[in-house]
Amino acid sequence: MSDLLRADYYKIKKDIILFIALILVVFFALSTPALYLLLEKLIEDSLDELGGMGFGIAFSGKFVFMSTLSVTNNIGLILPVLMGILVCRDFSTGTVRNKIIAGHSRLQVYLSLLISAVSIGATLFLIYSLLMLALGSLLLGYGSDFNSSELIYILKVLLMGTLMFSAMISIGVFFAAATRSIGITIVL
Repeated sequence: MSDLLRADYYKIKKDIILFIALILVVFFALSTPALYLLLEKLIEDSLDELGGMGFGIAFSGKFVFMSTLSVTNNIGLILPVLMGILVCRDFSTGTVRNKIIAGHSRLQVYLSLLISAVSIGATLFLIYSLLMLALGSLLLGYGSDFNSSELIYILKVLLMGTLMFSAMISIGVFFAAATRSIGITIVL
């Protein structure tokens, strides 16, 4: 099993999909807090023109960080698709067939694909979340006093998000292994 995992990680490390995923993660992590800052300024200007009316909106780094948990945000939609593409490529290039011919069971091959896709996806999610937290806090302020309870809260949110995205990626890997087609996997 360790040979399969080593081979999968080596293949993923050399694949252009990982590079594209990393670029997308960094791009969305840098642009989203900037867009929240722009939106906050536009809303403030619009409310000032209307005489205030007692309304206000305040985005914070904490809010931006919590938005990373939404499965309908940019990364929530992209990560399962990219991990599904990585798995489907193994089927289309015949890598899975070669692994089975080499004496590995189908279960070992599937678990190897699952573990590698989930770990890569979880790492990309953590990079995204931490960049969002850092840049959101720099641009918008964190939103509350940062103390040990906030640090524990952040760690809990990161753990929950990692588990949630790992479950989503697991479902994507299952569909990719079941259908063996990139097109069908993306649609599902």
